[in-house]
Amino acid sequence: MMIDDEKKSRRELKIFSDFVLRSGLPIDPSSVEKRNPPEPDILCKVGKEGFLRFELVEICDDSLAETISYQRKLNNPGPVFLRLGNTGDSTLKNKRSKQYLTNYPIELLCYTDGRNVSPPDMIISKIRFYFDCERGPFRRIWFMGEPNETCECIID
Repeated sequence: MMIDDEKKSRRELKIFSDFVLRSGLPIDPSSVEKRNPPEPDILCKVGKEGFLRFELVEICDDSLAETISYQRKLNNPGPVFLRLGNTGDSTLKNKRSKQYLTNYPIELLCYTDGRNVSPPDMIISKIRFYFDCERGPFRRIWFMGEPNETCECIID
């Protein structure tokens, strides 16, 4: 379990490092800290704004993510038949209603990491559906697609 937590932390820091480069926000890279629940995932300093928290959520299709993980464990790159379902629906609902321990504003970074097949405009539309009327604890919502795709604030 501890190894999985460390792997997840390294992965989230890598994702957030990419976000720092792509977002255009004046985030001080030396201020970025990985935090543990019940705090949001990341604490950082943003220019003159001061400290800000980010919660990260991967937008992926659960069945695709499970199959990729299973194939990696088996070291089997062979073809697989999949029926893809709802990309991130339950995860987005849960994030919206989650409570966090912090005194700083929280923003949500929704990202993709190769485990979905939906185009960015479809994903952004779904995120807006869940957060336009009820943002939960989040001040702003960001979307960061694959490296050659968009990285933008979609709900300000």
